[in-house]
Amino acid sequence: MAYALIILAVACRLLPHPPNATPVLAVALLSGAVLPRRTAWLVPLAALVASDAAVGYGFSWMSLVCYTCFSASVFLGRWLCRGGWKNRIAASLAGSTLFFLVTNFAVWASWPGMYTHTVIGMGHCYLSALPFFRNAVIGDLLWMAAVFGAYELTMRVAEARSPIEMA
Repeated sequence: MAYALIILAVACRLLPHPPNATPVLAVALLSGAVLPRRTAWLVPLAALVASDAAVGYGFSWMSLVCYTCFSASVFLGRWLCRGGWKNRIAASLAGSTLFFLVTNFAVWASWPGMYTHTVIGMGHCYLSALPFFRNAVIGDLLWMAAVFGAYELTMRVAEARSPIEMA
């Protein structure tokens, strides 16, 4: 399953999509919820590294910031997504918000020519990023529902096909 999640995340990042509307967060959440700990952390990182390399993005400070946010989302998946759909929605919203807050703070802090290093400059940075945040929240919720729904459907089909054990 880890390979399928990596392929899904890479393919969807390479295909045309609205900005910040990819399944990477959903993949990180599901990985955290259902995969063994060591594998769970590798899945979103492998997807990000592979898709960044395919697109031609070089590794940078911002790559590290993004990779760290998605790694934290694996923890959210491990912690929140084992419950029902309410927990999964909360995890998706928390992951989207974490990514928004951390990456935009990193943009504000590391690119002084883009925004002034004042509270007002930071506010402009976050305000400018709101359309991307909207896309991320909507995309993350939709992808989370699709990825977790597909996982649950697959598990039910597999369960139905397994022989019934006699007591």
